[in-house]
Amino acid sequence: MKHWRPSRSRANNEGWLTSYADLITNLLIFFVLIISASQMQNGKMERIIESMNNKKSSPSMTLAKAKKELEKVLKEQNLEKQVSVDLTDNGLELAFQSGVMFASGSAQIFEAMDAPLAIVLDAMARYREKYHFAVEGHTDETPIRSDAYRSNWELSSARALVVRDRLESSGAPKTKIRVEAYADTHPLKPEKLQNLTRDEVLSLHRRVVIRLY
Repeated sequence: MKHWRPSRSRANNEGWLTSYADLITNLLIFFVLIISASQMQNGKMERIIESMNNKKSSPSMTLAKAKKELEKVLKEQNLEKQVSVDLTDNGLELAFQSGVMFASGSAQIFEAMDAPLAIVLDAMARYREKYHFAVEGHTDETPIRSDAYRSNWELSSARALVVRDRLESSGAPKTKIRVEAYADTHPLKPEKLQNLTRDEVLSLHRRVVIRLY
């Protein structure tokens, strides 16, 4: 008695299932990569591209180039010690200690800072075609003692709004600027505060950050 075996033609016909499964898997991986890339911040994306190319990105408008230009402007304005520029996964962050621009408990920019701030913001606004802007207001943990503001939330918001107005005056479209107020809820990382006095730590926490992303 002969045992029945599938014909060769039938076995070949079932081979398409394997190819189909491989195709679906590859498509799934492709769409996952597309979604991940769309959600990735510009700063992190540009770092990955530069790493893959093993060289600096060639386009004229990059966060790395903006960082170099801003560092040059800050040095020219003698602000390199009071204003930091950091390229992070979230974008290019320009952080002003509040003591540089504001009196304690105030959202009024010092008159002496008007011209230097305008020059710095003009340099950032050049990148308006490619990037967006976020203006963050931060305070230290000390409760505010001011009749003008009920809490540090209001003060951090007021300071961010003042800088936002200056940024728009420099040419950044209002549709590309957002304002964020954090009060004392986003303290600096401990490694940035080593060997500092308490007054120096509080001063660093009182800051306005402009982020290009």
